[in-house]
Amino acid sequence: MLSCHYLIFGQVQGVGYRAFAQRSAKSFSLKGRARNLKDGSVEILATGTKQNLEDFEKILRQGPPHARVES
Repeated sequence: MLSCHYLIFGQVQGVGYRAFAQRSAKSFSLKGRARNLKDGSVEILATGTKQNLEDFEKILRQGPPHARVES
């Protein structure tokens, strides 16, 4: 098992990004947490297999429909 720390910047608060990330993590059998940070970003900690974490990261880069992921 590996762990990854993600910081997501852009328009990612108030658009369902955390719920999107949590649903996506569950679909990849990942464990972890997501939280909003004061600077407007979202922090995600996830644990799982290397392949599942890589696939999860691809999904995080897209985000839900109303989000705008910058980095």
